[in-house]
Amino acid sequence: MAECILMRKALPLAYAPVHWPPGIELRPWNAGRAQAVLALLLSVQQLEAGTQVVSWLQQLAHDAEFDPRLCRLAYDQHGLVGFAMGWTSSFIRHLVVRTDARQQGLGTALLHDLLNVYRYRDEGFVDLTLLADNTDALRLYAKAGMIEVRRYTP
Repeated sequence: MAECILMRKALPLAYAPVHWPPGIELRPWNAGRAQAVLALLLSVQQLEAGTQVVSWLQQLAHDAEFDPRLCRLAYDQHGLVGFAMGWTSSFIRHLVVRTDARQQGLGTALLHDLLNVYRYRDEGFVDLTLLADNTDALRLYAKAGMIEVRRYTP
C-alpha cells in the first residue's frame, strides 16, 4: 500500500483572501452535477475505478459527514474544472483541479475558500490526507500553511 500523509492547518482569526482565476464561476452542489464531479474525481483516481453515480450519491446521502454547503464546484466555459469537498468534521475530503487547468491558482482558490468556510464555522483547524508521492498537492498545501502531522500506511 502507498504511504499517506495527514496534514493540518490551524485556522487564523482572519479570513484568507480568495483570488479566483479569470472566467471561473462557482456553482452549488446538486445531484444533477454529480456525474461531472464523479468523472473529475475518477480522472485523478480520487475515487475507486468503476464507482457509479447512483451508488456514490446514495453513499453521500447516508454519510453524516456530508454537507452540500461544504462543496465547491468551479466551472469555466468548458465545464467543471475544479471541485472541493469538506466533511463536517473539519476534514477536506476532496480537492481536485482538471489536469489541463492546473498552475493557474484554482487549487489555491478552492482551498482558501473552503478554509474560510471552516473559519466561519468557528473551527480551530482543518485536516486532510494525501498520498505521500503527490508532490503537487504537497506543495499546494504547504504553501497554504498546512503542516505534516504524521505519515502512515493504511
